[in-house]
This record gives sequence, structure tokens and C-alpha cells, in this order.
Amino acid sequence: MSEAVASESPPQVSHRGGGFITGAAIMQALVVPYLLLTGLMAAEMSALLSTALLAHGVVVAVAAGFLFRRRLWAWRLSAALATLAFIVGAGAMWMPPVWLGGIHAAGAAAILGLLLAGRPAVFGARRRLET
Repeated sequence: MSEAVASESPPQVSHRGGGFITGAAIMQALVVPYLLLTGLMAAEMSALLSTALLAHGVVVAVAAGFLFRRRLWAWRLSAALATLAFIVGAGAMWMPPVWLGGIHAAGAAAILGLLLAGRPAVFGARRRLET
């Protein structure tokens, strides 16, 4: 089995990893309405929190859109946003209800996993463009 993987050409490997990148972009796109709605609801509590959530939603939408095009900067931005969401979700697990923070941390971990699994598709495409 390792011989089959080792003999694959780089386009086959990057094509296979492209599915992971597409999955990560779809998951991010599904998060955007949630962030925008929570940003609007947070306006009752704090203008700063509302602005932060709305801005985060817009940045995630931009990153997800360009991640479909396999842009390196979008991959880096998506990884940074997923890491931030994981840290916030893990921190929110200390407050009731505990399951809410757990869902956020698990979702962010899934996006990070997809991004890391699809990394060769983004970085491989970048190398092919440079040559």
C-alpha cells in the first residue's frame, strides 16, 4: 500500500487533498450565517462584541470564498481563524453550558483537521504556479 502512495504523482496527491480543502471551505461557509446572526443578537449586550462578531463573520466569508480557489493566504487566514475559534471554544467550556464551548472547539478542530489534511493541495498548487 505504501508503494502505491509513494508512486503517485504530485497532481494526484494535490487533487486528493483538494477535497479536504473544499470540505473546510464549506464548513467555514456554514459558520458565516451563525457568526452574523450572533453578531446582530450581541448588539443588545455590547457594541464592541457585536462589531467583533460581525467582522469575524465577514473575514471568515472572505477566507472561505478564496479557499475554494486554493489561495495560500486564504489557507493561512483560515488556519488562524480556526485556531482562534478552537481556543475560544475551549475557554468557553469553563462557563455554563459546557456543551456549547465543546461544540465550538470540536467544529474548529474539524476545520483545522481538514485544512491540515488538504495542505498539499494548496502548497502544491503554489509550487506548480511558480515553476
